[in-house]
Amino acid sequence: MYLKNHIKSDIIIPQHISLIGVFTAHMFLPTAVLAYQHKTYLTTAMLLGLYTSSILHWRKNKSKGLIRTIDMIIAISTITRVTLVDISLFGAKRWAWIFSVMAGSITYIANKTLFYNQALQHSDEVIQYPQNTNHWFFSMCYTNPNTEERENAYYRTVLTHCFFQHIVPNIAAMYALLY
Repeated sequence: MYLKNHIKSDIIIPQHISLIGVFTAHMFLPTAVLAYQHKTYLTTAMLLGLYTSSILHWRKNKSKGLIRTIDMIIAISTITRVTLVDISLFGAKRWAWIFSVMAGSITYIANKTLFYNQALQHSDEVIQYPQNTNHWFFSMCYTNPNTEERENAYYRTVLTHCFFQHIVPNIAAMYALLY
């Protein structure tokens, strides 16, 4: 079975799946607008930088590289700044931001661990499974390249990342700033 874009060794997630990250990166724009309206100009600039770096990163999602590194630095810096400096703008709704950062941190670590075990552990080698191996979305079992199980691992890791790293924190920040 041949699955689309599974052969490119420099790209960690096939592009037809990583486009989900490009779409959800647009969540940073309305948050940047709200930050601008609240006169937090440095946070606005950081969010616009995160928007740009996320789009570039998710357009061709590589395991290493300058764009990935810049994206990670901007993401961590933005989360840190909002948590330590701008949280006072959230007032009584700061619980939403704190919850989103905690959930995002836990799921980031869990997602990375699962993806390593499902896709990276054996460097794209084909291995023989025991007869009763169950590849479900949250399984720690390695998936052979170019299989439906690997495709599912790609989808799970991208959807989990996009939901907990792009969507939830932006909705929490917008909720806290709007209401």
